[in-house]
Amino acid sequence: MQTHAGLKRTVPIDSPQFLESITMLNQRRRIALAAWRSILERPTSRADLERKYHELLSAADGMEKEGLINGEEWRKLARKAAACFDETKY
Repeated sequence: MQTHAGLKRTVPIDSPQFLESITMLNQRRRIALAAWRSILERPTSRADLERKYHELLSAADGMEKEGLINGEEWRKLARKAAACFDETKY
């Protein structure tokens, strides 16, 4: 039986529940990434840049722990957060 690792329970790939679970997982992923982007794009004063950076990393950590993103995707988000921090802190 093949299963999807990102799911909390084991579901056969050929079952309707699997497709529904994948759809729900993809929807949660889209929502989480949209929330991450809204944090990134939120106007921030220089005084709050470090807090915003840590908020972005924390959001990325949460997505990785939930199985919504993998390690490579986490690193991309972390690099974007760092780039935003570096560009705007001066």
